[in-house]
Amino acid sequence: MFIKFKTSSQIQYIVGKWLRNSFWLVVLLVACQQKIEQQVPVFHFEDPFDTSDTSVVFQERKVFDQDSILFTDNQFDGARINDFERLDDTTFLVTITPENEPINPSPWYAFRVWSKEPGTYYFKMNYGSFRHRYYPMISSDGESWVNLDSGLVQYDSGNFSSFKLELTKDTLWVAGQHVISSNKVAQWAVDLAREGRLKFDVIGQSKLGRRLVCLKYLNPNSKGTVVVLSRQHPPEVTGYRAMQFFMDELLHHELSDAFFDRYNLLIYPCINPDGVDHGHWRHSAGGVDLNRDWGEYLQTEVKQVVKDIYKETSTAPVILGIDFHSTYRDVFYTNDTITSYDYVKEDWFSYMEKTINNYEVNEKSSAIKRPVSKSWFYAAFGAQGITYEVGDNTIDSLIELKGRASARGILMSLTKSR
Repeated sequence: MFIKFKTSSQIQYIVGKWLRNSFWLVVLLVACQQKIEQQVPVFHFEDPFDTSDTSVVFQERKVFDQDSILFTDNQFDGARINDFERLDDTTFLVTITPENEPINPSPWYAFRVWSKEPGTYYFKMNYGSFRHRYYPMISSDGESWVNLDSGLVQYDSGNFSSFKLELTKDTLWVAGQHVISSNKVAQWAVDLAREGRLKFDVIGQSKLGRRLVCLKYLNPNSKGTVVVLSRQHPPEVTGYRAMQFFMDELLHHELSDAFFDRYNLLIYPCINPDGVDHGHWRHSAGGVDLNRDWGEYLQTEVKQVVKDIYKETSTAPVILGIDFHSTYRDVFYTNDTITSYDYVKEDWFSYMEKTINNYEVNEKSSAIKRPVSKSWFYAAFGAQGITYEVGDNTIDSLIELKGRASARGILMSLTKSR
C-alpha cells in the first residue's frame, strides 16, 4: 500500500517524527546497555593495584645487520630483541628490555638469526638490571623446539650469561620458550571446536584489536561451570601447554560424557594476545599485569572475559576456576577459604601425587586480599579458585603428564557420586 502526501510539510512532519522516535530508541538502548554493564559487580580487595593504563615502549621491528656478516630479526609475532651489537669478530651483544617498568623480572627473548658464511658465534645476553630467567631453546622452523645443548651455554657467577651457536645461511630461531602467537592459540581453539563438543566464540577484542577467543560447552541443565584461563602473562608457555593437554584429556577421557552431562565449560586460552604477539615480558598493551585487574576490570581484556563469564553462568554458576601460569618451579596458589567444592582440589592433588612418580604437590594458600583471578572466582561465585604454575624448565613429557593428570583428577572428583 502506498501513501500519497499532498504537501512537503506533511513529509517533513513524518520524517521529523520518525527521527525523534529513533533518537529516543537509541537513548533507551544505550541506557539498557549501561544498566547491563553496571550489573557486573566490582570488588575492592584489601591489597588493590592501580591497573589504569600506563605507557608502553614497543620494540622496533627490523632486521639487525652486522656488517653484512650476521643478521637477526624480530619480525614475527612473539619476537623480542631490542638491540644487537657486534663486540668482536665472533661475539655479539643481545639487548632485551621490558615493555615498561616496574615489572616482574621475567626477561623474554625470541629472535631469528642467520649468517652469510658458516661459523661459530657467541651471543651475550644483556637484560640491564634484570637477571636471566628462561633457558635458551632453538628451532629450525619456529614450530619444533629443543633446549640448547648445555655445553654451549656459559655462566657468569652462577648466572646464565651467554651461549654459542653454529650458524649458516639457514635461519635459526632462538627463544626462551616455544613461540606460540595469539593466532596459533586461536587456531588450536578452532581445531578443538571442529571435533564437535565445544563451540568456538570471539567475545571481543584486545586493546590493539586482536581477537579474544573462547571455547564453550553450555548445557541448560548443567549444575555448575568450570572456567579455564591461560596466557595472562605472555612468556608463561609451559602453563599454556599444560592447559592444552588438560583440555585434550578433559574432552576424550572415558569420564568425559559424565562430566559434560553435569557441568558447563568455559575456556579463555589467551587473555593477553597483545602482550603475547608483541613479545612482552609480563604486561598488556595497556602496560598492566592483567592478573592484578580482577577487581575493577580497568583493562578491556579482563573486563570482557568477566562479562562473558557472568553472561554464560547465570543458571550454572562457576564452581571451579583454574588459571594456568608458569614460574621457576611447580606451585599451586589457592585460597584459604572454605567452599562447597573443596573436595575437588583435594582429589586433584591426591591423584597427581599418586600417579606421577616422586611428585609432591607444592600448595601455597593465602587470604583473599589481592585482585587476582583465583580471588575473583571466590569473591564472585564462592568458587574454588586455583592458579596452577608449571615450572619453566619442565620437559615436554612431564608437561603432558601433569596436564592430563590434572584433568583426570578433576574428572574423577566431579563425576563421583556423593
